[in-house]
Amino acid sequence: MGNWKAGWAYEEYQRLKDNGVEIISLDHKIYPKNVLKLMEDGAPPLLFCKGQLSLLKSEGIAIVGSRNASGEGVKMVKQFAAELAMQGENVISGYAKGIDTNAHLGALEEDGTTTIVLSFGILEFSKKKIFEDLRWKGNTLIISQFHPVEKWNARNAMIRNKLICALSKAVIVIESGEEKDKDGNMSGTFDAGKTALGMKIPLFVVSPSSFKNPPLGNKELIKCGGIEIESKDGIATLLKYVEMESTKGAELVATEKQMSFFK
Repeated sequence: MGNWKAGWAYEEYQRLKDNGVEIISLDHKIYPKNVLKLMEDGAPPLLFCKGQLSLLKSEGIAIVGSRNASGEGVKMVKQFAAELAMQGENVISGYAKGIDTNAHLGALEEDGTTTIVLSFGILEFSKKKIFEDLRWKGNTLIISQFHPVEKWNARNAMIRNKLICALSKAVIVIESGEEKDKDGNMSGTFDAGKTALGMKIPLFVVSPSSFKNPPLGNKELIKCGGIEIESKDGIATLLKYVEMESTKGAELVATEKQMSFFK
């Protein structure tokens, strides 16, 4: 706490308030329960949030993918995000260029909602020009777990992936590179996919056959346990699966309650 107090003066706190940022602590009534459950001791002690706070209360669907997206990937992610928005699902992504940005865009173009999970401080956030003509207020939530003025770095991007997954009831990988490139650097998208699997969150991966140049990471993630989906009916498949899992979960809870009644 000493370092926190020393590094974050009252002026910075006031700056947050002036910019419409809310500070959500672990014991706050709207701190996402699934983040506490899935991240356990690793749950961020503070979430800096701006925008539609009600989006914190419900799980969404995460869409992740390469920063250097292919034309097919961009078309696909906008289609998926639009379909999710039309079904009333909140689209969660990380605001990076490529797939992430187009996931947010696809949702907002259908007047849907989207959650932007940052890999840098919330006071470093600026709205991209591509969103200028779209309804933003009321449809968007921006979240950061980092110091408000912290700059982007690769380590934070990996840490951010855990929060994206924990906020989501399912994760979609559009296109991913191999787990590690020739220099040994981890693919952020692949890391997000493995994180989802580790948290036992349903992972859906677009079939490599949907691309002229099949993404190598997609094939690997499917081998690891990701559910292969096609671009044409991927969202219908996902929503059906999520609904079935939700029904199973509700039935299990009901059974456990009945069993406890007779103990």
